[in-house]
Amino acid sequence: MKKALFITNCSVDSALALRNWAVENKQESIALTVVHPYDLESWELNKQAIKEAKQRAQYQLGSWLELLARLDGPDGWPGTLQTETLMASPRLAATIHLLLRTYDYVVVEDPWNQTPLVSAELLRRSGAQLCPLAESAGVLR
Repeated sequence: MKKALFITNCSVDSALALRNWAVENKQESIALTVVHPYDLESWELNKQAIKEAKQRAQYQLGSWLELLARLDGPDGWPGTLQTETLMASPRLAATIHLLLRTYDYVVVEDPWNQTPLVSAELLRRSGAQLCPLAESAGVLR
């Protein structure tokens, strides 16, 4: 089973794009790790604020997963789905995951973003392949 990483902001658009990606690649069983990073301003760094931010992030991720489940239809998710929240910027969350775990793919919603989620060097070193959701049909090998 191939492993993929997806960093999400828990938007409706990201759920729709991910669902379309799964449908286009349903022939391949994927173990997908979905990470919802969250951040705080430096002046908010206290125990209560961190706890509340984590709870908000977990709630947002739970709501996003419910939406994804409604979009899945009767076939369900084609593979396994693991989720987590992480107090980090999206780029830092992706970097941590790629340094600590092995992935075949890094699934990205917007490959043309001005600040790329992962550097080309990190992708090369990790061996992961960048997989833009918009261009994903037939990409998985």
